[in-house]
Parts: sequence; C-alpha cells; structure tokens
Amino acid sequence: MNITQDDKQTLKVEEKNRTIVAIAGIAIAFCLVRTAFSVHTFGLEYAYYLHWIFLAAVAAFAGWRFTEEVTFTFDRTAKTVTWRRKKLLGTAQEGTLAFDEVEDVRIGYRGSGKRASYRIEFVVKGAPFPLSDLYAQGQRGQEACNAVARRMLEVMSRTVK
Repeated sequence: MNITQDDKQTLKVEEKNRTIVAIAGIAIAFCLVRTAFSVHTFGLEYAYYLHWIFLAAVAAFAGWRFTEEVTFTFDRTAKTVTWRRKKLLGTAQEGTLAFDEVEDVRIGYRGSGKRASYRIEFVVKGAPFPLSDLYAQGQRGQEACNAVARRMLEVMSRTVK
C-alpha cells in the first residue's frame, strides 16, 4: 500500500499490483511458444503439447486471481473512508465507511520469521476488513504497512499504538 495523496482534506492510499500480470504474461507467452514448437516438431499429437497449454491456463488464472487495484480515500472533512477494489477482468467492489465505524487499524500477518507477510486491516464491527487481499513480504513490507497504518490512524484522529 502506498500513500499517493496527502493534503489538508484527503489522504489517498492505493495498491496496484501488476507484477503478477507481467510474470503471468511471460509464462503464458513461453508456454504458447513452446506449444507451437511442439506442434511443429511432433504434429498434432496432443501428448507432446497438452501440458504446455495447461501451464498457460494456470498462469492466466494466477494473473486473474492475484491482480487487484485498491484505492482507499480518507476525507477529513466528511470523516469518511471511500474504498474501491477492482480485480482484473472483474467487477469493482466499492463502499463508504464513517470514521466511527472503523474501530481500529491493525497489521494482519501470516507466517512467521523471515517468511512472514503483512497487510493492513481495518477492524469493523469486531471483524477484520483487509484493505487488500495481497500481503507484503518481509521486514520491508512490515515497515511499509506500519507507516501507512500509522498515517491512517493519525488522519482519523486516533492514538497511534
């Protein structure tokens, strides 16, 4: 998550993960080129190229599943958070939360040690509301999440823990 706007009225936090799309695109291209070479060399005997088509489909699914654009806009005067989440080739989800509905901002994590990964979550009605489905990995990811979460708490006039 990155702060893209921070002025007197608005704090905007965005996440645009396009890395997985690039990796998936490269994998799909490789698999399809490999399929073309297999068909050229061995003919249409499916046993020689079916696994490459399967790998291309898996890469396409990964690109679709793990790509998302998230925007959270904090309006200081209206005391609201407007959010929008859009997946690749999917419908957008959006909504608005009042600052009072957000009980806390915390760092969610999974894993432990060097393999731990982190994401920012709101606590709304006692349940976690993740800002993004994606996790940031490692110490650098934790520090980035802490900095953004701290700024969100300051904007909502909450005490930073």
